[in-house]
Amino acid sequence: MREAISASHDGRLLHGTSHIGPAAGDVGILFINSGTLPRSSRGDLYAHLADALAERGFKSFRFDLPGLGDSQGEVPREFVEFYEVVQEGAYADCIAALARDMRKRYGLKAIVLAGICGGAQTSVFAAAKNKGEG
Repeated sequence: MREAISASHDGRLLHGTSHIGPAAGDVGILFINSGTLPRSSRGDLYAHLADALAERGFKSFRFDLPGLGDSQGEVPREFVEFYEVVQEGAYADCIAALARDMRKRYGLKAIVLAGICGGAQTSVFAAAKNKGEG
């Protein structure tokens, strides 16, 4: 059900995990890092959610954003600077491109961007960039 996957954005390799169950439909869910936490989130919340949603037919994906977890890239050293970057939508292009890639790669008619805290903020910016693309 879980598989390690990767994608490239701006010359950086992003590492992720797909969760696809036997009755997978054509709607996906992309979980976005909450703050500086890795793609599993606090207490493996995103890993558990993605497993449960995959069992219910949703293709689910978790990726580490550039510089976080296993993905290549740099992030500001100070938490305050990092959160300012997130609030300014710095990861929106990356997530918008990743969502388009997952839709194409997995034959999805739509993808839901999901996250808490910084992940929710980033999903709002990314959704605006992918208007009308599901």
